This record gives sequence, structure tokens and C-alpha cells, in this order.
Amino acid sequence: MASSASTPYSYDLTNEEDVKHYLKNIEIEYSFHCFSEKNPDGCYRLASFYDTIKIDKQKAVKLYQTNCDDNEHGDSCNKLAKHMMLKGKLGGGIKDGKTEDIFKYHHKACQYGNNESCYSSALMNMDPEYVGENKNLKKCLEYFNIACDRNDGRSCSKLGEIYRKGSHVQRDMIKATEYHKKGCDLEMPQSCINLSYMYRKGDGIPKNEDLAEKYRDMVKKLAEKEKASTLRMSQ
Repeated sequence: MASSASTPYSYDLTNEEDVKHYLKNIEIEYSFHCFSEKNPDGCYRLASFYDTIKIDKQKAVKLYQTNCDDNEHGDSCNKLAKHMMLKGKLGGGIKDGKTEDIFKYHHKACQYGNNESCYSSALMNMDPEYVGENKNLKKCLEYFNIACDRNDGRSCSKLGEIYRKGSHVQRDMIKATEYHKKGCDLEMPQSCINLSYMYRKGDGIPKNEDLAEKYRDMVKKLAEKEKASTLRMSQ
């Protein structure tokens, strides 16, 4: 197997023939990891290669599904569910994307450690487009909690907002504060904003100007960090 696939700087990537050769070696390398070494991460990389570089969606989806079903690879399950969702939207309706299968593979992905699918599963359980009138708050909270326990900031922030607003649940400012604190620690600006507001106004918790200022400063720091990251990416 050509080792040059691991050393892209030996290629002139402005040269069309070099690019073709490089991509071919990448495909060979990932195929070896997947099919010869039986490496689930290698299969995922190969599927992603077909998905985003070679643009062979059929091969990509087949690999994602095999890697999910046979190897319990969470990221592959997540990508498969997202492909199914996209197929449904492009086909004019979620039903074309097989709603049950979308739930199934997002659930598997969540079970196998993919927090994005836990988050998606939570939202889907409250979305009429997927469940009609059969909203399932218990499942929604369950999936958000799984992801939050794994330090997924978005899910912690969502839980904080659900309990702060009393959205489909009894308003609980102790839980709201707890989840928003974790969300803010995980760099979710909205959680920091909400905490600053709650402490400044005494919204369900005792007023505390020092804490309000603390969380306001955290919002500023996160904004500066995001700005610096955006500048680096644009350079």
C-alpha cells in the first residue's frame, strides 16, 4: 500500500494529475483500514470520502449503514440518519425518508456515543413533522439528559431553557440554573446570557449582581473567542 497517501506534501495539489493520484491513494488506504483491518473508524473515513470527496452517495450510505449495524459506530449511524432526513426533505416529505428508520438510527447513534444524534432525537420527539400529535416529552428530556451528562453544551442549554420557561414542564428555576451553569461552562453563550439575566433580575432565584456580572463577562469572553476563531479561519 502506498505510504504517500499519508504524506500529502509530496504531491503538488495544484496539479490535476497529482490530485487524482493522491485521492486514489487515500481511497486505497481507507479501503485497507476498513476491509482488511476491519477498523470501524477506517470504514467511517472511507464512507466520508465517498460522501464528501468522491461524491458517491450510494456507496457512502451503504458503508455508513454496515458500519453502524455491524460495528456499532455511532458517527456512522448519525450520518446515515442525516442522509435519510435529507432524502425525506428532498423527496417532498419526511415520510419519504422513512421516519421510523430515522428514529432508529439516531437512537443507535446516541446509544453508541454520538451526542448530536441524542440532541436530534430529543428535538424529533417534540416535532409534529416526525411524531404528528404524539409528542413525547419524557423521551425528549431523556435524550437531552443523556447528551448533557456527556458534556454536550447544546443539550444542557436546552434543558436549562425548558425549565426556565416552563415549556411543557413545571417551571423549575433550580434545575434551570443547574443546567444553564453547565451549559455556560461548556461555552454555550445563551446559557451564560440567561444566567446573567436571572441573577440580575432575580428571575426565580435570589438577585446577585456579582454573579450577573460574572456571567456577563463570560458572554464577552466567548464572543471574543468566537471572533478570533473566525478571523483565523478566514486567513
